[in-house]
Amino acid sequence: MAPAVAAVGLVVLVWLSISQPDLLTAAGSAVNWALLLPLPALFLVGVVMALRIRRRDPVRYESLGTEDIEG
Repeated sequence: MAPAVAAVGLVVLVWLSISQPDLLTAAGSAVNWALLLPLPALFLVGVVMALRIRRRDPVRYESLGTEDIEG
């Protein structure tokens, strides 16, 4: 249940950050655009990197996100 609540919270946060950037930064539109424009490019870089790891090293890809940090 907690991961679903966190995911919903993140979606709301991202939506508000994109739709109302002036409330988040209290800056002008040029600053807001400079902060928001890299986001889609960085998302695509992450997707490309994940696909590259999956293709080149499937074992490493399968281990992503499975590390036990409490043990």
